[in-house]
Amino acid sequence: VKVFMADFEDSLAPDWTKVIDGQISLRDAVNGTISYTNEAGKIYQLKPNPAVLICRVRGLHLPEKHVTWRGEAIPGSLFDFALYFFHNYQALLAKGSGPYFYLPKTQSWQEAAWWSEVFSYAEDRF
Repeated sequence: VKVFMADFEDSLAPDWTKVIDGQISLRDAVNGTISYTNEAGKIYQLKPNPAVLICRVRGLHLPEKHVTWRGEAIPGSLFDFALYFFHNYQALLAKGSGPYFYLPKTQSWQEAAWWSEVFSYAEDRF
């Protein structure tokens, strides 16, 4: 299986612009519109049948200070999940794929159960 994992955890400094640019790049990849032109003018684009995307969200312990709920920063992982899921699930399902996630540093069964509730809510709601 060809897989590409977009890492919002260890490989990305949690700078707001980088996080948002990463989400935009994922949306563009899902829609097949992502491209890059280097300084020499060479254009890089996705080929047919690209790799399956996996979104590695930040650990649950890492906050996203730019989004708050009741005065508290929400978990960065929830922000990463919500943006990727909401903006891409329809296009992914239409392609016969789906939104896939890697949850780093899961610490307990309670955390896994919390994620199960998040996933179930998203599946039921959307």
